[in-house]
Amino acid sequence: MCGTEARTVATLVRLDSTGWLASPVAFPWTSQTRKIVQRRMIRTMPDLILIPTELERQFLQHWWNGFNRCGDCTDVLRSPVRVDLCGFGLVAAAARTTQLIAQYRPTRVLLIGIAGALDPALPVGTALEFGSVVVDGIGVGFGASFRNADTMGWSHWHDPQTSAKIGDQIELQPGDRPALLSVCAASADARHAALRREAYRDAVAEDMEGFGVAMACQLMQVPLRIVRGISNVAGNRDFKTWQIELALQQATRLIDAIWREEETAT
Repeated sequence: MCGTEARTVATLVRLDSTGWLASPVAFPWTSQTRKIVQRRMIRTMPDLILIPTELERQFLQHWWNGFNRCGDCTDVLRSPVRVDLCGFGLVAAAARTTQLIAQYRPTRVLLIGIAGALDPALPVGTALEFGSVVVDGIGVGFGASFRNADTMGWSHWHDPQTSAKIGDQIELQPGDRPALLSVCAASADARHAALRREAYRDAVAEDMEGFGVAMACQLMQVPLRIVRGISNVAGNRDFKTWQIELALQQATRLIDAIWREEETAT
């Protein structure tokens, strides 16, 4: 190749089906080539679906088994899917999510599970995607004397290199959705739930893992979406009245709709 016909030849490292490095391949590097490589890289990196508990995973088994049957689910998803447990509560969820992101190197993470309704207008047996997640219970004091980290001027994380800070609330994408409250202990009764509604007026539901997963994703620089099925009213501890199966069915339908909308957009 010479003169105006000369074209840059790029040597790229090809990824095999597991996402690990395979053999290098050389070919002309054009704008079309770049697009092909970008699409291939996106499809090779998995989506990571996180479920907090084994109980929730059992209710979702038929749904996530479908990913294994349809290969990489190219009719719905951009890439392969990994499904795993993130654990119960904020601490386990943060640690396990970090571990799984390091292991699978996902292009995005989805957290799915159940939540309790804080908003009286939010019906049990429905599902929501959340635009932000705020944490309760990390700070000083309890009850009326509780002060969270933001109030005290503290950060959950302050990067000394970039000065980036993570406070009590983490924004998710898309952001035009209700807020989710992540708690260390679920509301014990209606009075407890009412106190939380008063303290966190933007939050419509409570869970116990969302903030931990969001913190891990922020630090690992992986986008996160959270979808929760509303299984009960916050403060209702009578498990016999919870609508777990219906709530998770609605959550999977919402996720399927979100993914199909994304595929159409791309």
